[in-house]
Amino acid sequence: MYADIKLKLKNNLRIALSIVLPILSYVIVFFLLCLIFSGIVQLIVQLIVFALFCTYCIILLHKGKDITLILIFPIALSAFQNVWLGICANRLVQFNLQIYLIFNILFVFIVECFLIFKQKLSKKEFAIFIATVILVAYSVLLYLFYPTSIISWFAALRNIITPFIYILFGLMLSAKCNKNRFLNAVLVIGIIVVLFGLIEILIFPDVWVQLNIGVLWPMKGIEVHEITGLPRNFYSSESFFGQAYIQRMSSTFADPVNLGTFLVSIVFIAYYQKKYYLIPLVLLACVLTISKGALLGILIFMVVFAFFKDRKKRIFSAVMVAVVLIGIAFLIYSRFHSSGSVFAHLSGFFSSFISLVRYPLGVGCGRVGVLASLFGDTLNNGIYESGFGIIVGSLGIIGLFVYIMFFAVIVADAWRLENECKKILCYTLLFSIFVNLMFNEVAMSPNSCGIYFVLIGVLIKFTKRRRIISYELLDAPALI
Repeated sequence: MYADIKLKLKNNLRIALSIVLPILSYVIVFFLLCLIFSGIVQLIVQLIVFALFCTYCIILLHKGKDITLILIFPIALSAFQNVWLGICANRLVQFNLQIYLIFNILFVFIVECFLIFKQKLSKKEFAIFIATVILVAYSVLLYLFYPTSIISWFAALRNIITPFIYILFGLMLSAKCNKNRFLNAVLVIGIIVVLFGLIEILIFPDVWVQLNIGVLWPMKGIEVHEITGLPRNFYSSESFFGQAYIQRMSSTFADPVNLGTFLVSIVFIAYYQKKYYLIPLVLLACVLTISKGALLGILIFMVVFAFFKDRKKRIFSAVMVAVVLIGIAFLIYSRFHSSGSVFAHLSGFFSSFISLVRYPLGVGCGRVGVLASLFGDTLNNGIYESGFGIIVGSLGIIGLFVYIMFFAVIVADAWRLENECKKILCYTLLFSIFVNLMFNEVAMSPNSCGIYFVLIGVLIKFTKRRRIISYELLDAPALI
């Protein structure tokens, strides 16, 4: 027995090092290159190093090695990139920064291109690929009629296609990954993020001032407060117990909104992996983010859990009533104790229907929403703070139809999952991010929804598809 435990620990350490060391090496090289080079030379060298890292991952994939590193890398980038970008902020220029910020989705795209040429796509993978092509082609067509800043157009298009790119990433790698190893690796990232956030709130509330957010955020087009030196969304729009503008936990994301969306997914994974001891800690972090998206996610989990666990649907009905009452109570509270953040999200959502009547074919990417206002020529049609509104306003009925079909297919596939626990996790992830997309523009970014759609892609099993899993992966021990 002692020998078995020793072997398991040794294997876990080997697995952990195979994930941590490549990522840590990449970060160290990134730091050094930023210190040595600047301007266009820095960008070229960084692109070369990034290409070499992608090549290394593709070699792992080609040789049938453990691919947890490949799945976890874009998630790790989303979780931690602002930390090292902040440290290097004084050595960056705006154009270089915009390129570095898309390395997560660029990595996903490169791996997918390799897999598309290497293996035959299933029918549903091919359908998602075609849907992505349609969205890109239609956005290019609209750009000819509604031109705007190329940066604004690209940033908006990136967010619109992110769900398709990331779920395809999870689907194409699902047959080659050890699911438990991947999910536990995500939990490790979640623990690090929570610990950083607790240190930030309890010990170093100005940690992001020290990490040069006052330099980094203006290069992103986001203002920081002239007194505190922090972005305005670092503070709550609601007042609690008579205290207004409470500082929210932002942790490694440097964004409480993205952080709340990420943390609630960690709660779902901890439940699925039966790591129940992690749930109270992560829930505490969710509270400290003062994130409405996190609250919605927890409420949706309660509804989905009750639906599948309550056979007679009596408890489910009670939970539904409780959730509705909590939602109404929160809206009433926000009406009298908020600067209007909740109603800005609601207004952005409902304005999209007005836009659909006026512009049924859309007005093109980069012309509606908060992101467009940072970089481009914004059409003043009231669509702000709503991912759904961005889709409808940008791509009209075409974008709306593609997205409806996309979510409908996922709902149908999730229903065919072989066990109840998987269904609960998959539906909770799906409905949580769907509601977030309706009322939150930021939810469309890779930093928010990327982890959701990768997880959904990994969880969903396609029928009539040959699963190619090596014996090494089947027998691999779980991390943690």
